[in-house]
Amino acid sequence: MGSLMILRDNAHSMKISDEKMKKIQARKAEIEAEESAEDREW
Repeated sequence: MGSLMILRDNAHSMKISDEKMKKIQARKAEIEAEESAEDREW
């Protein structure tokens, strides 16, 4: 989870291409979906 926070912070300090940003957002959404699915299993 920490690495995602770092990615997001870096995105503000550096100019990231829109394409790369979309990939990061998509990956983040996947991870969050997996985590919420795990939460429901417990």
